[in-house]
Amino acid sequence: MTCPISKLAGTSGCSSDHQRASFHWRMQRVSALVLLALTPWFVLSLLFQISSDIENIRFWLSQPYTAFTMGLFVLISFWHGAQGMQVVIEDYVHTVCVRLALIKIFNIASLVFALLGVGAVIKLVLNS
Repeated sequence: MTCPISKLAGTSGCSSDHQRASFHWRMQRVSALVLLALTPWFVLSLLFQISSDIENIRFWLSQPYTAFTMGLFVLISFWHGAQGMQVVIEDYVHTVCVRLALIKIFNIASLVFALLGVGAVIKLVLNS
């Protein structure tokens, strides 16, 4: 029994499935390495801003380097999270249609929230 969503997802060929899984695995490791560098920056930056008022935080976030790094952190975090959830869904949801629908829904939600996060950073930069 085939699922109509599987035709949209392109899950038909065995070798293409293997290549897609291999690419997914590599990209998940790359995003983890990028987050390994960005997460300490994020945590330390927030710790240094703990006693700041909102205006100082806005000024800090409006700096080009900080805004770029924060935007990158937001994008990579949501992308890495979506990749991880895809693996969890693929491992534990056994109905093909439900699995593919959940992956699509989660990917769309991750994209929307990542764009909202980057949009918030851009708004801070432009309003300064």
